[in-house]
Amino acid sequence: MTPTARPARQRLAPEVRRRQVLDAAVAVFSEQGFHGASMDDVAARAGLSKPMVYAHGGSKDELFAACLHREAERLLRSVEAAATEDTSNDPQTRLWLGLRAFFHAYARHAARAGVLRIAVMRIGGTPAAVQLSAESHAALNQLRIGYDDQFARVSPGQLLMLHMVDWALGRGLERYEILGKEEAWNRQWKAEPRPLLRVMTFPPGARSLAALGVRLGEAAGYRLRSYRRPSEADSGESSASVT
Repeated sequence: MTPTARPARQRLAPEVRRRQVLDAAVAVFSEQGFHGASMDDVAARAGLSKPMVYAHGGSKDELFAACLHREAERLLRSVEAAATEDTSNDPQTRLWLGLRAFFHAYARHAARAGVLRIAVMRIGGTPAAVQLSAESHAALNQLRIGYDDQFARVSPGQLLMLHMVDWALGRGLERYEILGKEEAWNRQWKAEPRPLLRVMTFPPGARSLAALGVRLGEAAGYRLRSYRRPSEADSGESSASVT
């Protein structure tokens, strides 16, 4: 009997191994959260030994920080690239392009992690409302919802939300979270709003300082508008779309 030769282990460059570890870690942290994830899970997902994960990713804390840094950098690049597509230098157009790129990037990431939920309600075969949500930690988190104005009289957005609440309960989820600012249309769904802690990460560099300045400016502008025009906070639901 002729012995078969054992295939030689493939040697990869350190940067390739690190990318392999980061890809696996992003998937595991997305699915299980920081506290639920283990280095054994990351090693199994990457197809590597645990010592190899430590060698190329560091400790669990260091690996998590590296994942945040890389994904934030990717997101920033995609938003920047989309915003600079507009040659008219119109701030509103650039803002819209940047926001669209953000939601596209988030949707791709959530889809890879298996937590993206897209619900469409049709009336007479025509899409009347669309909802973008993410399922995580026993909750369905509503990110965006929009409807077609021609169906406004039947409140398709509210009907879709009612269906999704029923779907979430039937799935065994514990909570249905409506993310975003408090408005007239969503007050009827909750007894009182709960504050949401927002954590923003910015990779080192000049672009990050610029992005931080934009975020602070947007926050200041929003507060200023809310003080000057408080009646706008009570306006009804406006038409929206999810791309």
